Amino acid sequence: MVSQIAPPVSKAPYETPELKVEGTFEELTQGGRLGGHLDATFPAHTPRGSLTFS
Repeated sequence: MVSQIAPPVSKAPYETPELKVEGTFEELTQGGRLGGHLDATFPAHTPRGSLTFS
C-alpha cells in the first residue's frame, strides 16, 4: 500500500490587528441630543414617530 502525502498548504502571513483611533468619544457622539425620556418611558410597540432620541 502506497501512502499519499498531501502537498503543504500555502498560507498568507499573519498580520497583527491594529487599533485605529478615529477621534475622541465626544467627536464620535456629536449626533446625540439632550432628551428627557429614557427607553423605559416608552411602552412596547410605540410608533417610531412618537419616539424621541437623546
